[in-house]
Amino acid sequence: MNMNPFNFRRGQSTILTRPPPDPKKIFARITPNNHHAIAHFNDLINRMQHGGYRTQQEYVDIHRQKVPLGVALAYTNDNSYAEYSHGEMPELASTVWRGDFVFHLQQPLKKPRYKWCIGRIAGDEKGDSQTSEAEILLWDKSYAKHQGQLAASLYFDRKTGILTVQSRCEENSYSVVLDGRDISYGTRFLNQGRHTFRFGRCSYVFEYQILRNPAFNEVEYLHDKIRFFYEKLHLPPPVPTTSPSPGMGYPNVGRWRIHGLVARGSSGVVKSASRSLPMQCAAAKMIVRRSGPSAQHIAEEVLISMHVRSLLRNKFCPYIMRFREVHYARKSVIWDGKWPEEVHLIYSPLCNMSLRKIIHEGGFSYDSRIGILHDVLCGLKWLHSNDLVHRDIKPENIGIELYLELKAVILDFGFLCKAHGQPLPPQPFKIGTPQYLAPEMQQVPYCEKVDIWAAGLVAYKLLISSEVPWQLCDGNPWHEDRDWVKRYEVFNNVWNSLADYRSSDIHVLISQMLTFDPGDRISAADACRHACFDFEDKSESERGQRKRKGSEAENPRRKGRIQRR
Repeated sequence: MNMNPFNFRRGQSTILTRPPPDPKKIFARITPNNHHAIAHFNDLINRMQHGGYRTQQEYVDIHRQKVPLGVALAYTNDNSYAEYSHGEMPELASTVWRGDFVFHLQQPLKKPRYKWCIGRIAGDEKGDSQTSEAEILLWDKSYAKHQGQLAASLYFDRKTGILTVQSRCEENSYSVVLDGRDISYGTRFLNQGRHTFRFGRCSYVFEYQILRNPAFNEVEYLHDKIRFFYEKLHLPPPVPTTSPSPGMGYPNVGRWRIHGLVARGSSGVVKSASRSLPMQCAAAKMIVRRSGPSAQHIAEEVLISMHVRSLLRNKFCPYIMRFREVHYARKSVIWDGKWPEEVHLIYSPLCNMSLRKIIHEGGFSYDSRIGILHDVLCGLKWLHSNDLVHRDIKPENIGIELYLELKAVILDFGFLCKAHGQPLPPQPFKIGTPQYLAPEMQQVPYCEKVDIWAAGLVAYKLLISSEVPWQLCDGNPWHEDRDWVKRYEVFNNVWNSLADYRSSDIHVLISQMLTFDPGDRISAADACRHACFDFEDKSESERGQRKRKGSEAENPRRKGRIQRR
């Protein structure tokens, strides 16, 4: 006799008309974890067996047959019945259905938000209108009778792709508890491999399938999620380093949960990070203090980052990354000099990609690229107006945000410094990236115009060609060797061809940014006002805080951002 009333890979269905979900597609499960939740799940399955809750059948997966309640409790953390025998407590011998509430991307979620709505079981046998909008029924009928509004949902965060729980119940009612914390009216990331929930009296375990099911295909799931974002949410892909299912090995740094690798540099690595209270995402730069010079370099970066943060509080610029906090592995600002120590610097925003990916892989329209360059120049204008010189502008240090609008952000303060109104002394082979160094930077005292030169190279790669003709070597092309004259001749020919365009063309702006003499090189403020930037003139703060519109036509800079060149 088939004890399973549904066709969930185990028998013939008597109720369910939809095909069962592929177990490889289920990316998360919620499992009953106390006797109230087990009884509630059993009640729900019995009602489905009698024709109720047809919509919710898509969201449950039951085991092959009923088991005694005592056996079901043995799989949970509920020890309240552990000391009793079936003779002392006969209800432990009663049989119940075991199973899970499941999540996969083929489920028929309702427009326009595409959330998994959480509701309660009704008092009648077939369900009522109060549950018609809810896919996952986690509150039992006894608890729901004595409470006010019970509303919660699970959805993907639009920027990070992290599954998120949102509750809109009465505050401080303990209607929803996540990992021991009341979130009856709140929103939290599910950014760990495993979480515990309480919905009223019912306790559950939430677990990502990457930890539970060896057959789960994470790569295929990520492809499905990107398609889900495009086709259902009409959004670009989420940040690729936070979108995968979080594993149990993800470490914590303070209140931050560390995710995947974003970038790797000469001084350290950058990983994505998230936290649930308050709900934020960020970039975590990890550097190791292993010597006196490295400790000094980290201290200087922390100080200049804090200085920039204070300036941003007075005059905000959306094109400059913001420093949030620093964490020392041994909890001391001063390095003890005994053995290496990890230091994490937390910055925001967490960008979707770097400009390097756009240059080498394409994917944005010409107008969008012009807008990216304007953002970079606005960021440099803000830095230079505050007497700051970045000294390491390059595609890898320019992040791209896609969620609310297409926006470029200047990253990495590793070589950022205050000029104090004076030229900066040359430091050969110590500052910047060789290919992006201005001709004067390693020869004579220099000023903020070295950033304009580097931005000109970025603009050339972004808008003209990904290969710079005069960069015929891996190091600084202006290093005086036997090929220096040859490289300069190539540069001069390219520069003249750029300058021959009409004055309003982007080629002319690039030539002005790549002027060999820093005294004649255009400033960031003048570059921002160049005639090639013909889109509607708005202040930096207005452009930075602009919200995403409902269509591409309402926001021209978003238009065509995924088009190939």
